[in-house]
Amino acid sequence: MTSSQSVSVEETAYNQFYASVKEKANSGDSGAVADLNKLDSLSAAQKQELGGYLSGTREVPQQTTGNVVIQKNESKEEILNHRGGRWMSPSATATRNVWAAQSFTFAGVKISETKIAGNYVVSNGRITQINSHSCYVTRSYNPMQTISSEKTSAYISNGTVVFECKVSSGYGIPGYGGLSKREAIQYLVANSAGGVIRGGWR
Repeated sequence: MTSSQSVSVEETAYNQFYASVKEKANSGDSGAVADLNKLDSLSAAQKQELGGYLSGTREVPQQTTGNVVIQKNESKEEILNHRGGRWMSPSATATRNVWAAQSFTFAGVKISETKIAGNYVVSNGRITQINSHSCYVTRSYNPMQTISSEKTSAYISNGTVVFECKVSSGYGIPGYGGLSKREAIQYLVANSAGGVIRGGWR
């Protein structure tokens, strides 16, 4: 690494992150032990790249790069009754629960994860009502980053339901200037069957 301040910030961020993971590993956290082994196998270039993400000097890539893993529930329409050899449709009115989580993972180490969950009503195959939705930070592994997620909007559109959360991230390392902040809208779109069609960032 060179001696420029931007690279020094990356190196500092990586070293602090490594120390944090090592502390968890020494306390008996088996997941942290596995993560520490993965970090030990990184090349110098990978450590510098990860340090950039951790410090906020390099923007975390969107899911299209393949570095962000998206998980979602895949609920399927349930057939409730069977009469005379013919499958009957589900009840006319039903409640659906959906969720989608997005995480940033580098070299197999999950750095952060945020999750959206929603509850809505379907009647005769149509989405008729939104009951609730929630926003969660389920993983925050970076000691230089603060993450929060809050509800913004939820609405029915073209036969689907949309849930949105505003995710705010702050990055700060003592001695390297002020806090850097970023905001993005995380969303999921679900259908009347309770399946997540898509999710991502706006």
